Amino acid sequence: MASQQILRQRQMSTDEVMQDTPDIVTFFIANRAEAQGHIVPEEMRTVEVNGEVASCLRQVGDDLENNYNLNNLISQIKVTPQTAFATFANVANQIFCDGVYNWGRIVTLLYFGFKLASSVMSQVPLIKLVVDWVVRFVKERLIGWIAQQGGWRAIKEYAMSTARQASSMQVAGVVVVGFGLFLYYIGRS
Repeated sequence: MASQQILRQRQMSTDEVMQDTPDIVTFFIANRAEAQGHIVPEEMRTVEVNGEVASCLRQVGDDLENNYNLNNLISQIKVTPQTAFATFANVANQIFCDGVYNWGRIVTLLYFGFKLASSVMSQVPLIKLVVDWVVRFVKERLIGWIAQQGGWRAIKEYAMSTARQASSMQVAGVVVVGFGLFLYYIGRS
């Protein structure tokens, strides 16, 4: 418990968080892809991430992988190379449209990035683009919040909390509504 309080008290600079972010995003996408049997490019499999952070990301990623409603909704989004960035940007903005930031939503963003990347897994340049989009979104919208929490290592508290499952359901609800609105918008276009 004391270590959690120390972790929470230690803010990191945004530069420190940004230094870790590309590897965190790459690790998450590669780990999820390998778990689904995709062949992952070598340069994505060799990134190094703090062991505790990696374990937490795997655990939360597994939870999201088992969320039927979330995955069903994501599967309804049809992405082409021409629409990939607009799709990512719209969904990412929907996840945080109410200005609420938490680890559940941040991991949901990473998970959506993975799902987008998995749809283009055979095209390495597109996978790298998706990683870049997620990293850029984190830099532009989430970096301050992550730094205030103590950096990416603070995700450990979220992954270990008993509230994680309830939070995951709330995040899924927000995402489902956001995706629903997005699909409605796309259908009208």
